[in-house]
Amino acid sequence: MLDQDWLKAFAAFGSIQHPNLWLPMGACVFISYEEIVWCVTAAHILNDAKDKSVGCLVEVSGQQTILNLTEIQSKTPNIRWIIDQASDLAACPMPLPNGINIRSVGFDRCLEQKDLLPSMPCLTAGQPYGLPGVDRTKPTPLILDGVIAGIDAENGRVFVSVPTFPGNSGGPIIAYRMPWSTGGGMNVGRQIVFLAGVITRTILLKNEQDDKNHRSDKNFMPPLHLGMGATVDNIKKLLTSDNALQILQTIKAMITITK
Repeated sequence: MLDQDWLKAFAAFGSIQHPNLWLPMGACVFISYEEIVWCVTAAHILNDAKDKSVGCLVEVSGQQTILNLTEIQSKTPNIRWIIDQASDLAACPMPLPNGINIRSVGFDRCLEQKDLLPSMPCLTAGQPYGLPGVDRTKPTPLILDGVIAGIDAENGRVFVSVPTFPGNSGGPIIAYRMPWSTGGGMNVGRQIVFLAGVITRTILLKNEQDDKNHRSDKNFMPPLHLGMGATVDNIKKLLTSDNALQILQTIKAMITITK
């Protein structure tokens, strides 16, 4: 079960068609590094938004609010999205207006690729918001569970058995590491919930015999639906890149001037 802090560490993300129309396209995760909170999402969402502004849905002073990240960046020189097309990740500094009700995940609450194991239980979170049965007055993410299905270590990818959909793009992969010791005991106080990565796409693995002529075959195997994501290692690489360092220096200089 995720506590309130974890539920506030991600949000719906989408394009702003015009001031009164916001189109949810996926999700984002808030990650803290070097005393800055970063909004991390899937890079392809920015591409899909084309020339539209993008923003995330968060609670500010008790109200659900769309933070227009594009507009905020346009007013702040040298603050921009940094993108890693190879891992399909994008990140930018997250504005923190008074009254914003979000939490961020530090690197100490992340599981690196080397610590991920197939069969680990995991969760994903994403939009759509306002599904039948969901409180439309208070948007909440759709959270589903599964296991870590496999790891592509060479390319920094993780695969999950959780049912995923386009609205998961940019959302978190949250893994559970059980607190058992090698002797079969329990390590009391050990953290068990970690960010393992960010969903970037859904994959449908089809059987070579997937056609109408074979569906009556007792050996027929239906398509397998998996989610694929970028590991935390790729997120760390992005947030410690030279481009990220330049942005950090700009923000720290602005803070110094303000003081």
